Amino acid sequence: MTGIKLYIDGVMIVGFSEIEDINGKIQSIDDSSNLESGDRIIKINDKDIKTIEDLRNEINLVNGESLKVTVENIDGNIKEEVINPIKTGENEYKIGLWVKEGATGVGTICFYNPETLEFAALGHGIVDSDTGELLTIEKGEITQTKLISLTKGTAGSPR
Repeated sequence: MTGIKLYIDGVMIVGFSEIEDINGKIQSIDDSSNLESGDRIIKINDKDIKTIEDLRNEINLVNGESLKVTVENIDGNIKEEVINPIKTGENEYKIGLWVKEGATGVGTICFYNPETLEFAALGHGIVDSDTGELLTIEKGEITQTKLISLTKGTAGSPR
């Protein structure tokens, strides 16, 4: 059995959270922010963001200064927001966003070429489980997986 890990361009916002700052006060990003679940963060201060680690590094690099966050929404529109990171008791900065950088799942591999490392898998759109939006995939890879259970689908009720 094969698994598939798919990577999106940037990191996708899947939720928002409050942050306890260094003084114990609960804060959140400005209510004036136009960021939404499903938006993809593609740049911070004009630097490309590909992974959650990239995002974390850029947030902490500015040492509390404002961040220019470039996002692409689900319609493909680019927008920029300014966000002020919040310093936490762990002596790091956070912006109160839950994000992810990809999706995983089980797929049917149609072919694999070990010389070029190209492969193709079952062709259908993949909807993000957190936002309900269709993912725009940048790249993917084959992974090992173990089948734990199998439930047969029926007409009108795929599994």
